[in-house]
Formats: sequence, structure tokens, C-alpha cells
Amino acid sequence: MDKTTQIQKAEKFLALHHEPKLLVLPNIWDPLGARLLEGLGYPAVATASAAVAYSLGYDDGQKIKFSVMLDVIERIASSVALPMTADIESGYAEQPG
Repeated sequence: MDKTTQIQKAEKFLALHHEPKLLVLPNIWDPLGARLLEGLGYPAVATASAAVAYSLGYDDGQKIKFSVMLDVIERIASSVALPMTADIESGYAEQPG
């Protein structure tokens, strides 16, 4: 996804948070789910880390490699015109101690 498209989606997502209507963010784990929800008229979608992990055979809790998670998120985001929020747990930061 190019930078202009990414910025436009971010601006749309922000605007959705300021509408009087409740923003419902259904969770998806693949591009097909995103496309189906786009077709149903949802204004945005979200991923759940557990849903993405389990759909690929991993346990939740950052057991899936960050590069794999990022690839799935990019594929989903690029498959629809909708803005998307992605759950990436703690951001894959190193745990202290």
C-alpha cells in the first residue's frame, strides 16, 4: 500500500471515531473476511492477534513471528479500501528482565 493510501485510510479511521454513530469494528484474520465485511457495508475492520495466530496454527501471545504477523496485516489492509486497526499485542517489544 502506498503512503498516500495509508494516510487517507488513517484520516478516514480518525473521522469514524468522531461520528455520533457507534463505531463497530468486526474482527477478521484474513483478506477474505475483510472483503466480506466491506461488501456488507462496514466502514472499518480490525484484526485480533489471537484470530490471526490461531488461523495460522500458532498460539496467541506473540508466538507467531513478527514478520509473519506483519505480512498478514499488510495483505488484509491491501485487500480492501477500508481503514483497519491491527492488534499486535505488546508490539513485539523485548520483555525486560
